[in-house]
Amino acid sequence: MSLMDKLGLVSASNGDPKAELFRRFGVTGNPFPPAGQPSGHPHLDIGADAEIIARLRSFLADQHSQVIVVSGEQGVGKTNLLSHYDTELRKLASSRRHGNYIVHYYSDPEPSFDGVLRRLLQELGESYFANVARRMEGKTPAELASIYDRTRNRDLQAVLRTLAKAETTGESNQLKAAAQAAFEWVTGSRLLKLHRELLGVYYRLDTLESKTQVLRDLMEVGDHLGIVRGVLLLLDELEKQGYTTSKTAILRFLLAIRALIDALPRHLFLLVALTPTAKNRYFQMLPAVQSRMQKEVRIESFAAWSNAETLYQFYMSKARESARIELPNEIPGEEQVLTLKEAHGEFDRQFGRAAQRGAEGVTPRDLLEGWHARTQEKIAAI
Repeated sequence: MSLMDKLGLVSASNGDPKAELFRRFGVTGNPFPPAGQPSGHPHLDIGADAEIIARLRSFLADQHSQVIVVSGEQGVGKTNLLSHYDTELRKLASSRRHGNYIVHYYSDPEPSFDGVLRRLLQELGESYFANVARRMEGKTPAELASIYDRTRNRDLQAVLRTLAKAETTGESNQLKAAAQAAFEWVTGSRLLKLHRELLGVYYRLDTLESKTQVLRDLMEVGDHLGIVRGVLLLLDELEKQGYTTSKTAILRFLLAIRALIDALPRHLFLLVALTPTAKNRYFQMLPAVQSRMQKEVRIESFAAWSNAETLYQFYMSKARESARIELPNEIPGEEQVLTLKEAHGEFDRQFGRAAQRGAEGVTPRDLLEGWHARTQEKIAAI
C-alpha cells in the first residue's frame, strides 16, 4: 500500500477531497483544532474578554497603565486568548486611529527579562529617533527644555540635544548618523568613541534599571511628540520560569516585571498568563509583585455540557463560514461531520475521566482534541 493510500489521499482524477466534504458536510476540513495547535484558530469570546476589553478601553482613553493576570490550568485556553489579542492589538496599532503602539507577544518566557526589554527597545527602530528629531524642529528653547525635562537619564538628554541639533543642520546624512548611533546606544550596543563624540553619552545601557528608565523616558517623549503612545505587552506561560530556572532567576524576572510596571504608570498595557499554582508561588516569593497584579481574570474548565455545546456550535459555524468562502460555487451539504450527540458523548466520556482524577471539569484543549480525533476518523472512513 502506498503512502497516499495509507494517508487516505485520493488522486486528482478522483475529485477534490475538500469539495467532496463540502458537498456532504458543508466544511472543507476538520472543524476542530488538535491539541498541538493551541493558537491560530477561531477565538470564542468568554468571560475574561469582557474584563480585558473594559480595561483596554480605559487604557486607550486615559493612558493609565493596566495590568491583568489571566489565570487558569493548562489547557483552558490562555494561549488562544493571548494569541487572539496579539493579532487584534497589532491591527489596532497599525490602524493609527488611536496612535502608534509597540506590540509584543511572548509565547514562552525569556530566560531573563533583559531580553524582553531589549526587544521592546529594538522595536522602536532608528526611525523613532529620526522622527523625534523632525518633531523637535522649530521648537522654541523653552519647548525643547520641556522635552528634555521629561527624561531622567542624563545621557538620553544629551542624545535628544544631538538629534535636535542634527535636524537644524538640514543635512540628511548627519541626521541619519545621529539616529543610528542613538538606536545602537539605546539597544545596549558596545559604547564606542563614535557614540561618545557624536551623542555625548558616557555610559552603556547594560543594566535592567537603566534600560527600564530609558524605555520610560522614550515613551514620555514619544507620547508628547505624537510618535508612540505606549507598549502593549503579552507574556504567556510564565509558569515555565519555575520549570527551567532557579529561584534566584525567578525572583529577578519578577523584580524586573515589577520595575517595568513601576516605571510606566502610563503607557503600559500588560497581559500576563499563568497557572493558579504558579501565580500563588510567585506571589509568595515576591509579595510586592502581587500588589501590581491585583486584577485577575480566571478561565475555568467546562463543568457542564452547556458550555461545551457553545464551543461545539462555534467551531462548526466558523468551519462552515470559511468553507463557503473557500468554495463559493459549490452547494454545501447539511449533514454534520460530527453530530451533536457524538460531541456530547465525547464530553461525557472526558468528564467522567476528569472526575476520576479529581479534576473539576474538562479543559477546552482536551475536548477539542477529542472532537478532532473523532471527526478525523469519520473523514478518513469516507
